[in-house]
Amino acid sequence: MWPGKAPVALSFVALATAAPQALDVVTNTTTSAPAPPETCEAKCTVYYPQASVVSWIPVAAISFTTELTVGTANVVIYTTEGSAVYTTTQTVYDSISQDYDLYRQFTDDSGTVFVELPPKTISNNVVYSELAYPTQLIEYDAKYSWDGVLPTSGETTVFSCATATSEPSIALLPNHPPFPPPTNIVAEPNDPGGQEHQPIWVPLDINSEYSFFKNAFPSESAFLHCESAARSQPTTTIYSMPRFVLDHTTMLGRDKTTCAPHGRPYNFCCRPSYGIDG
Repeated sequence: MWPGKAPVALSFVALATAAPQALDVVTNTTTSAPAPPETCEAKCTVYYPQASVVSWIPVAAISFTTELTVGTANVVIYTTEGSAVYTTTQTVYDSISQDYDLYRQFTDDSGTVFVELPPKTISNNVVYSELAYPTQLIEYDAKYSWDGVLPTSGETTVFSCATATSEPSIALLPNHPPFPPPTNIVAEPNDPGGQEHQPIWVPLDINSEYSFFKNAFPSESAFLHCESAARSQPTTTIYSMPRFVLDHTTMLGRDKTTCAPHGRPYNFCCRPSYGIDG
């Protein structure tokens, strides 16, 4: 738990579409692929990695198709002489279908909503990423593909002609630098903190972002020498997702401070006496 932040009831974000694999952030190489010789002419097409973005969608624009119970919030009310003193809440989460990923949401003292994204391991340290409304996060797949005739070079920088004519060749990216987030995203005036928005993974059309891959991966010959094949990403206008809910139970507990005036041993009078209320 982070200081100044409290969990929100029903605090989850749906993985509305399969998120691309997120790898560790590694400093990218600066070695560029040399120009191909005249004996190996590039005649190829590259299919850039697929990408998704965490986008903050107005709740009013989401169609909640069903309800999924993801856990139980056990509320304990401690009392002294019949008056409530304080409450504690312990939430126990259930196992859910592998079709969904649940991410915890928080609200800071100013009322801004945050979502806690899956952890990454950087230099043997586990790092949790927090995304504040309305900031977006773009992730891309760890692989791409190409077909045709592609000039490639190895460690000796000697070119050869790689071919993939019967089916596209799949290539893994050597590392995974972060994709620059959009800078023109602003909060809606009627919801400055994001209380009425839900973060959802949605497909991203990166046809206009090819320069990122060319600059981030200068040693990948396909990004430099092949024509790009635009992937058709449907424009999403209707967002569907389950509504994640928590069951609730309320229990009564006797406050330990009631023992002090009587001077009785702690383990004699302060054993909590719980009762289920509803």
